[in-house]
Amino acid sequence: LEPNDKMNQLFCISFIILQLFIEGTVSKVGDDLIEE
Repeated sequence: LEPNDKMNQLFCISFIILQLFIEGTVSKVGDDLIEE
């Protein structure tokens, strides 16, 4: 892999993890709001 490809791969993985983290946080906050 070229260094550039490796950076792109890292960026994609980071983006996917970020998406999952945001979804988890949003659903958790949503559940808390619904329970009140």
